[in-house]
Amino acid sequence: MSKPTITVAGGLYKLRWDDEKLECKVSRLIDKSDRTVGEVTWTTTRDGIAPHLYQCSFNFTGSRSRSDLAKLMAERYPPETTGADWDAIIEQLSVLVINAMREGEPVQELWTSTDAKPIQYLVDPIFPKDQPTIIFGSRGGGKSAMELLIAVSLSLPWTDNPLGFTVPDTATPGLILDWESEGYLMQRRLKRLHAGMEIGCDFPLQYRRCSGPVADDMDSLFQIIDAGGYKYVIIDSLGPACGGDLNAAGPAMRFFESLRRLHISVLIIAHQAKNGEGEKSVFGSGFFENLSRSVWELKSEQDQETGDLKLGLFQTKASESRRHAPMGFCMHFQDPEGPVTVEQDESALTEGAMADRMPASVLIKAQLSRGQKLTPTELTEAIGRNENTVKTALRRMHDKGVIMSTGDGRWCLRGRRENE
Repeated sequence: MSKPTITVAGGLYKLRWDDEKLECKVSRLIDKSDRTVGEVTWTTTRDGIAPHLYQCSFNFTGSRSRSDLAKLMAERYPPETTGADWDAIIEQLSVLVINAMREGEPVQELWTSTDAKPIQYLVDPIFPKDQPTIIFGSRGGGKSAMELLIAVSLSLPWTDNPLGFTVPDTATPGLILDWESEGYLMQRRLKRLHAGMEIGCDFPLQYRRCSGPVADDMDSLFQIIDAGGYKYVIIDSLGPACGGDLNAAGPAMRFFESLRRLHISVLIIAHQAKNGEGEKSVFGSGFFENLSRSVWELKSEQDQETGDLKLGLFQTKASESRRHAPMGFCMHFQDPEGPVTVEQDESALTEGAMADRMPASVLIKAQLSRGQKLTPTELTEAIGRNENTVKTALRRMHDKGVIMSTGDGRWCLRGRRENE
């Protein structure tokens, strides 16, 4: 009789007996004071036999349950023709699953002498691999478009996208979990982006309509993610997916505890708190940001003349690196129901209200990149900062070789004077 192998992914346990050509999948496992129960599904890869053998609820610690299941399986998969010793198989199943569940994660030795694994990204620089990431913003501020663009970039993969995203050169399957909308509405947004971005090829995104807290739906999610081979999920949005009082620590901690069990990358779309001016935060408990590894604020501003939506993506937390520089985009609507185009546009960060979030050096560079040669006083008036701030920024930019003096009290980008 062969020795079974066991693999554990989240709350899903898989056992395989190679010689007997048997597999058992265990899910919905609950460890109570007097028994451990779960759902077992038996399948076979033996030729001439239908793959599905049996599915039932099973008490792993009950002697009667073990003997009853062994007897039933012997009738469905006879030992005399398959070599399956069902008393031994059920005993192995029970012991291995109970031990794996109670042992939890193994202890690791982390040596300073060995190379550490570098930080990896699904979408660089926005979405780190195997970590929870939050993108939050106001209602109607482009969050749905951003999540779809990230999913499309990974699904195709869209390596030559106009958004400044760096993605793997092979397709990365993912799943959108939606607590706010409906599938046909998400499809409508996708089709408008598909037409506006002129992607060309047809492709699907995997979508699931959800209700109730994600922590209460983990058994189903384990099986869906395992069957689909998904490498990431997008949660839209945090509030209904978490459930409970969002300002309390308990629901937030339960939410992240559940996500951690998935062992995949998670992108969470969230709403922002109404906390006045300046840097915003995720609505709810501070644990939402504390337990995320990367947090981005998506700000938006509509151009009153063109109707375009200017977007700014500002990283407010980076646990494993320096905060990335802000990213600017422009979303263009051809008509209320027509194609939607999104492209990288740094002017979104240097014009309008979002400019208040940018360093003086960025605003100065934007002014000088238009071919202008300006004095500190003229730059002070152009970017709306005080003159001391402007002079300090000019000095630092000069030291870094970004700008140069024209010799008459004005400044220009380095190389501009020689080229004109």
